[in-house]
Amino acid sequence: MRFWVLGILVMSVFSVTSQQLIPSKFLIVDRLHGKKRYRFVPKQGIRLKTKDKEQYFGEIQELFDEALSISGDTIPLKEIKLIYLDEQKAGARIISALLIRAGFGYMAISTFNRTINDDSPQIHSSVYSFGIPALGIGFLIKYLIKPKVRIKHPEQLKVIDFN
Repeated sequence: MRFWVLGILVMSVFSVTSQQLIPSKFLIVDRLHGKKRYRFVPKQGIRLKTKDKEQYFGEIQELFDEALSISGDTIPLKEIKLIYLDEQKAGARIISALLIRAGFGYMAISTFNRTINDDSPQIHSSVYSFGIPALGIGFLIKYLIKPKVRIKHPEQLKVIDFN
């Protein structure tokens, strides 16, 4: 008998807390070519660009049927052109930052050492063979690996309400 009472108590607490923790509305973003789907909930950060090239970023305050509210601005889903996915591709961002810092650091240390030692060419050829390529690859990765979803069809954005 004690187990039944304990089980009912645990299940009632779980049902009450789960209803409060799970949001009832989601913004679903589908990729055009692929089976990847991203989900955004209220109070989650988002960064997007509209068709008139204005950028909005901040927390999603509220989701409506055909719009969303970010920082007091209501943006219709039909006007959204691009959604940036900041949480994705963290490894590429880390590698890019390491290569950029390594390139700048190597070039600065090499030039500073040669200036102190009064060596004749202030910029050694090793700067051209390591520093500049590391810097270039770092900036190239940073430019190319910008995770984003282009919205070309209105069916890619949906607000799903579970109520």
